Amino acid sequence: MRARLRAVAALTSLAALPPASAAAAGFIEGRAVETRHQFPSVERLVIEGDFLDVRVFGTRRGDIEAELRLSSRMQERNQPRLVQRSAGSSLTLRLEWNELIVSRASRAWGPSLVLSVPESTNLDVRTSTGDVQIQDMQSERVDIRSFAGDVFVGDSAVSDELEVEGGTG
Repeated sequence: MRARLRAVAALTSLAALPPASAAAAGFIEGRAVETRHQFPSVERLVIEGDFLDVRVFGTRRGDIEAELRLSSRMQERNQPRLVQRSAGSSLTLRLEWNELIVSRASRAWGPSLVLSVPESTNLDVRTSTGDVQIQDMQSERVDIRSFAGDVFVGDSAVSDELEVEGGTG
C-alpha cells in the first residue's frame, strides 16, 4: 500500500518535531489540574474536542494512557471532562464542556490531552481549535482535522493513509 498525504487547507503546518520541541511549538505546559485515564488498546482511536491541544505518542505498550491537563485559571463551570464511548474495535474520547465560555484566558490556558497509545493504533483526531502533535506512530491510517491550529507529525510511518485537513493555523 502507498502512503498518501492530502492537505486540504494551505494554512495547515506540517513539521517533524521531537517531543522536547513541543513547548516551543506553542503547546502550553504547567497546567495545575491533571486527570489520568487508562483504557485497553483498540484498533482505532478517535479523539474529539473543541479548544483542545492534542499530543499522541506511540509506544510499544499494550494499553492507552490519557492525561487531561487543565488550567486552574479556568472557571469551575467551564471545566471540561473526558467522555469515552466504545464500539467494536474503536474507542472515542471526547472532551465535553459544562458550559463553553470562550475568553482570552480560556484560549491561552485551554485544556490539552496527552496520550500514549500502542504505535500501531489507527488515529482519527478532530479539533475545532488547537494544535495536534503525532509522534512515533507506526499505524495504517492517521486522519487529522483541525479548523484552527498547527499540526505536527514526527517520526511516524503511516503505511496506508495520512490525511490532514485544516483551516487556519
